[in-house]
Amino acid sequence: MAKVTGRATAGGKNGPRDEVRFNLQVQSVFKTSNPLLTVSQRKSTLGLLVPAKNLDCRCPNIKINKSYLILGMDAKSNPDNLLLGPKTIVIEWKDDWNRRLRRYQQQAASCY
Repeated sequence: MAKVTGRATAGGKNGPRDEVRFNLQVQSVFKTSNPLLTVSQRKSTLGLLVPAKNLDCRCPNIKINKSYLILGMDAKSNPDNLLLGPKTIVIEWKDDWNRRLRRYQQQAASCY
């Protein structure tokens, strides 16, 4: 879960960029493929790279100062960014989800 704190749109050397970077303040990590993700990194700032063509159709419709549940993968080339891919899910966060996700997290931990 992360809160969008800003948006960076900079042109590339040869014209417009094909990605837009949203600045994210990570609030909670419910599941990660990186076991080395520490508590200090969980409260860190990351970037969400979104292809510019997706923003033309408002897919996803990301707003500044809103929190989102983001299900996706780290960018392989830069671990400080999340890359919005075709299988990434970005949905606006609802406060009543916190209790539910913590319960699922506890159930998953008991399976190992």
